[in-house]
Amino acid sequence: MRREFQADRHLVWDCYTKSELLDQWFAPKPLSTKTKSFDFREGGHWHYAMLEPNGNEYWGWTDYVKIQPVEYYTALDAFSNAEGEINESLPRAEWLVTFTDKGDNALVETVVTYKSLSDLEAVIQMGMEDGMTSTLEKLDELLYTLTDKKMSDKVTVNATIDADAAKVWDYYTMPEHITKWNFADPSWCCPSASNDMQVGGKYAARMEAKDGSFGFDFEAVYDEVNPGKSFAYSMPNGRKVDVVFEPADDKTNVNVTFDAETENPVEMQKAGWQAILNNFKEYTESN
Repeated sequence: MRREFQADRHLVWDCYTKSELLDQWFAPKPLSTKTKSFDFREGGHWHYAMLEPNGNEYWGWTDYVKIQPVEYYTALDAFSNAEGEINESLPRAEWLVTFTDKGDNALVETVVTYKSLSDLEAVIQMGMEDGMTSTLEKLDELLYTLTDKKMSDKVTVNATIDADAAKVWDYYTMPEHITKWNFADPSWCCPSASNDMQVGGKYAARMEAKDGSFGFDFEAVYDEVNPGKSFAYSMPNGRKVDVVFEPADDKTNVNVTFDAETENPVEMQKAGWQAILNNFKEYTESN
């Protein structure tokens, strides 16, 4: 099965690999989906049910075998019961799902392999082809909603740095400088950072409280790099960040635009990103 979606590949990947999104589309109309347990990793699983409007449940179990983030995954799919016991009398299939860019769109190819022709014929008679068509139409509808929401949830923070653009670019992109400013509050720090600044290269930084009570790793992959002028990267969840450096006499304007996430208020997120940018300004101007 091949289908092109009018959405970013990272966002489509999320729809296939996050249970809160799978629950919104992975069942043909008029059925809905509910997840009982989910662990997307190699050796992990997804235990879920498809529900009819009258309450009837059809349970499934997926074992995740191999995962290459945002590129492909392989899995074993089976029918099960509510306790997660696989129904050995019904066909089990191997899934290979690949995700590729096609301009601004994403192309998803799904290859489903059965052990025998009789197994394949059995699932076709059960309505697999029509079911998958209807299911992917629901994904189209979800992506339209998510893409529209992402466009409305872009946030911009900015600062004017009293330094020339070359210095500002270096201080913003070189790991030895990043670790000195990449935190929003003095009680936090950035103990490590790495930056492979090329298209497809990875940016990573560790951010944690100085008392060791909490911390997290920030990672992204570069989509575009214009040295000294701008760059753009995507986070693993598909959210994008654009950073632009604009010379202004002997100073430099830095504009950072990011896709807001959904777990925290937008104003809180904006305040956090602005605090980090203010910290960058103070560090760059005093060194």
